[in-house]
Amino acid sequence: QEDIVIGSLSAGRRVDGLEKVVGMFVNTLAMRNFPSGSKSFSDFLQEVKRNTLDVFENEDYQFDDLVEDLDVTRNLSRNPLFDVMFVLQTMESLGEGRVYGDLELLPYERFVNGISKFDLNISCTENGGRIECSVTYASKLYREETIQRLVTHFQHLLDQVLKNPNRKIEELSLVTEVEKQ
Repeated sequence: QEDIVIGSLSAGRRVDGLEKVVGMFVNTLAMRNFPSGSKSFSDFLQEVKRNTLDVFENEDYQFDDLVEDLDVTRNLSRNPLFDVMFVLQTMESLGEGRVYGDLELLPYERFVNGISKFDLNISCTENGGRIECSVTYASKLYREETIQRLVTHFQHLLDQVLKNPNRKIEELSLVTEVEKQ
């Protein structure tokens, strides 16, 4: 596809004074990009960066207002604008834990609820110089083997663009050498 919309989240705390307020201020954002095959990966990456910054400039525009203003027909079984959600979080590592007065914070294994609210949800966490990703998916649409293959294809794409970021998108291959054989 050469016209894609992917959802993401914003913290929704741009207003001064909200930093210390407890509560959920998260807003859903729709990011539209155009990955035509004739573009180099690095050029497309720069476009995505510019588009993402533009979207975050408008993060106060509520998702429900956007859907209403676009006059999109609603279907309760689907998101009205996108089927894929991408979330990137940066977190400070607790390591072995921290103590603040009488309060001790210890690392806890990340909770995974196993239910995807989207066809595909890719969640990445930057922590200690590493990026760890997890994928949840609609099991009525995808088999586990399909998602594993998707992850393998993604890793293969990463290998290719790391070796040559100026390669055109149409020159990149999803299929690994083993799969070709």
